[in-house]
Amino acid sequence: MPTIVLKTFDTEQLQVLATETKRILKAGGQFSFIEVSKPTNKIVSQLYSFYLGQIIPVLGKPLLGNPTEYKMLWRYTDKFDNAKRVEKIFKNQGLTTKNNSYFYGCSTGFSRHKQ
Repeated sequence: MPTIVLKTFDTEQLQVLATETKRILKAGGQFSFIEVSKPTNKIVSQLYSFYLGQIIPVLGKPLLGNPTEYKMLWRYTDKFDNAKRVEKIFKNQGLTTKNNSYFYGCSTGFSRHKQ
């Protein structure tokens, strides 16, 4: 299954993704997107910010050898906020969606099917 990082896509790219998702799914076909997100609870958000911004890049070096991608993870996540904006783009394409939140908002997404 391909990995798509929603938080790095601009609006135009997200619209193309929604259009293509609708095009390739047959009636009843299912889709699901989940993305690392900024929690709404301030305490959880601060802890998560520290984890993604400081801990993950440090762990990335010995485990993966190149932590460059991980240094930007919290910046992208902070700017992305959550998947609600992307979900609206998919709804505008005529896809039914259901909002999902995981681990106190540290990840959000949406799923459903094509009618």
